[in-house]
Amino acid sequence: MAHLLTKENSHHYAQQIRQMHQHRYQVFVEKLRWNLPLAKDGLEIDQYDTEDAIYILSLDKDLNVAGSMRLLPTIQDHLMSDLFSHLLNTPEPVGERVWESSRTCFKPSVEIRANKNAVINDLFIGMAEAAVMLGIETVTFVANMQIYSTLLEFGGKVKPLGFPQYDVDGEEIIASSVNINQAALNIVWQKHGIIAPTLNYFNTQDQAVA
Repeated sequence: MAHLLTKENSHHYAQQIRQMHQHRYQVFVEKLRWNLPLAKDGLEIDQYDTEDAIYILSLDKDLNVAGSMRLLPTIQDHLMSDLFSHLLNTPEPVGERVWESSRTCFKPSVEIRANKNAVINDLFIGMAEAAVMLGIETVTFVANMQIYSTLLEFGGKVKPLGFPQYDVDGEEIIASSVNINQAALNIVWQKHGIIAPTLNYFNTQDQAVA
């Protein structure tokens, strides 16, 4: 199940936030060997993990993190403008209703394809529901072609912002955006047999998750 974390409720998720940063370290630093100078002590936390960032977490039945995604407001510092502008062949969408998705990550033990697909669905459906809830109309992202292909199947209008290019590790990546509204969300729900919102959002009045 997907959970939405904001600065208003993140204190309920201390254990899950630590797990997310541990997974990011294990995947991005240890496995993919990304050069991330701020990563240390087994945690991958960067300058974009501010209080204004929001997170979609896919939690298993024991409320442990199976996957995570970060959303950043594009009116503040974010990855596409700071690090990936070379991927753009068109002006980058920015604005109060445009947010950037980044650091999508899966628990390293989620290797079985069916399990990983379930987590991917959880994260992207949660992202779409969070966008509609928060008034976000466009989500930008830089992704490998596998994730890009998955987004194409989810509904909404996916628009490439440039041509695919190979990064320094030889992986083909692309900058894109997806428009999200209630109509697009309805298509997503229909494709997945969903009849009501699935995203969990605990506010400051609710009890801690763990």
